Amino acid sequence: MYEIELKAWLDDRQSATKILSETARYDGIHDKIDTYWSLQPQGSNGRRVTIRIRKETVTMGDNGTPSTVFIVTYKRHKKNTSPSGETYEVNDEKEFELPTEDAAEAFRTFLEDAGFRVSLNKHKIAEGWYKDDYHIEICTVDKLGDFIEIETLAQNEEPATVQARQKGILDILDQCKVPRNRIENKYYRELLEENKTITTRRIKTHGTGENIQECPLLQTFRAILISTGFRFLHTIQWRKTMRLTGKEDILLKLYGTAEEAKKQAERYEKLLAEYAKRYGTSADSSSIRLFSSPGRTEICGNHTDHNLGKVLAASIHLDCIGAVEPADGTITVHDITYNEDFSIDITDTSRKAGETGSAALIRGMLQALKDKGLKTGGFKACFQSDVIAAAGVSSSASFEMIIGTIINHLYNDGKLPVSVLASAGQYAENKYWDKGSGLLDQTACATGGMVTIDFADPVNPAVNKLNFDFAAQGYTMMIVNTGKSHADLSAEYSSIPNEMKSVAAVLGQKTLRGLSFEDVYTNLPLIREKCGDRAALRAFHFFEENDRVEAQAKALENNDFATFLKIITESGNSSWKWLQNICVPNHKEEQPVAVCLALTEHFIKTLVPGKAACRIHGGGFAGVIQAFIPSSLEAEYREYMEKALGWSGTSGTKSPVYAMKIRPLGSVEVK
Repeated sequence: MYEIELKAWLDDRQSATKILSETARYDGIHDKIDTYWSLQPQGSNGRRVTIRIRKETVTMGDNGTPSTVFIVTYKRHKKNTSPSGETYEVNDEKEFELPTEDAAEAFRTFLEDAGFRVSLNKHKIAEGWYKDDYHIEICTVDKLGDFIEIETLAQNEEPATVQARQKGILDILDQCKVPRNRIENKYYRELLEENKTITTRRIKTHGTGENIQECPLLQTFRAILISTGFRFLHTIQWRKTMRLTGKEDILLKLYGTAEEAKKQAERYEKLLAEYAKRYGTSADSSSIRLFSSPGRTEICGNHTDHNLGKVLAASIHLDCIGAVEPADGTITVHDITYNEDFSIDITDTSRKAGETGSAALIRGMLQALKDKGLKTGGFKACFQSDVIAAAGVSSSASFEMIIGTIINHLYNDGKLPVSVLASAGQYAENKYWDKGSGLLDQTACATGGMVTIDFADPVNPAVNKLNFDFAAQGYTMMIVNTGKSHADLSAEYSSIPNEMKSVAAVLGQKTLRGLSFEDVYTNLPLIREKCGDRAALRAFHFFEENDRVEAQAKALENNDFATFLKIITESGNSSWKWLQNICVPNHKEEQPVAVCLALTEHFIKTLVPGKAACRIHGGGFAGVIQAFIPSSLEAEYREYMEKALGWSGTSGTKSPVYAMKIRPLGSVEVK
């Protein structure tokens, strides 16, 4: 992971604070007292080793309770020059947390005994905000003045990725009305030491530095920390826990930012504690294995997969996680989210009358894998899911794919392809839930990232990954939970693939793939007579939606976001008019999806006509809608929809409005 950061002198603090308060999520007041300890090791050719100890006190709101942490940071510096002549600082940063004031004092004593001496003191008071994947601070540094700091993480250091993130930073700087000639180049330490004003930005990498020899003191320092039970948790913190040791990089890949990875590490720790409580295995035991499976967002290709069509989809940051141990002959599950407890004999995989929910899906997946001659086995598991249930982001497929991934890694050496796991999940839904779903949900959850999927060959669908960052375009992908569950709408969902296939049958085919709009048009009188008008319209939607998937993928590859938004609107209109999955037939008094789409269209028309878009998301009839909103209006749109849906922060429930982030990995073992 690469941290890209910029700071600038701030001349109008009040104005910038007002703008951020209206457009970003508040992160409290951070009081940071830094002490820099330095040592020039023997034979270092003048290179000075500097370690910073920070006492940071965070207060959320006027009546918040302050919390204090002590953070130790060591950086190795190297300068790079861009093709355009700009100078960047590339810093390999190591960071950990000391648990108490006593521990901080003990570490200071260690440094002093090792020959380090205080070289500088710095005091900074900052107010923080989060805006998408960016963290912003407005701060006052003693003896220097006011600054704005903006930072974010990138998945890699590819020029296009870094430049996109830099653009996002500069956009925020512009939104805060800070002139670019006020960008500052030096570290605060350098400014305090030299008392000069110069201009830059910097990129810090987290990980191993290049060609920089580590001094013996730091080797000793690391050995002492490890011997006392601390473990490196990337730039998040050191923790006295064993089971998350070595998982720092994958947590950052899964959850995107150091702040979110830290929260997720705590979530996994709670899961491990619950597992230990349920099954009696120590939470630190190496026999417990961790798994994660994301939900998914459908971007284009509404109801095309079940007729072997094309889709554009992505895995999202909301996921189902599991703590698991192998077991003989039985699958035992405790699901924290749904308060389920059950056991399944792995030899008894026939469908059970009246069995629903997770147990039915597991039994169906076992049967599908056994039918393919693949190995299955027992395990004990605790699950917890953040994927919104019955709302169109594939909570069921997320669960199916975590089950498939567990069986894959425990009993098949992790060698089963995504297509096998996805088809097993589809089989479970089709045969054990009576839900006529296609392969979109399972394939997107298992694969990860943003992908186009062509299901012409359902056994081996063609999957192509796309590398596109909505935030770099200044947009946020949002979903709104309309307030109505679609859990009881299987008949409505199944009517769509069934009607499409009925049209195909009139033309001598099993599915619409391989046919065309013209084929249906030529035989329209017969199709209307045999299948009805709605079936014909749904077939027309299928053909047009397939074309839209290809056009959207091309637009993203060409960085043509205006065309992308136009196609989103076209897809939404087709779902509403042709596919007809916005409202449940004969339920005029309850049309939550239509209400939320109408509200969003009004919001867009009023504030940014032609520069945002919305559509139904997923199966439809209920659940969620999807909107692509300029990031500068995210907070306003959120407030607008929350008010319309009657939600408030005091309701004790989660907001119905979510900002979605695309995660690069699908269903995985967390290791």
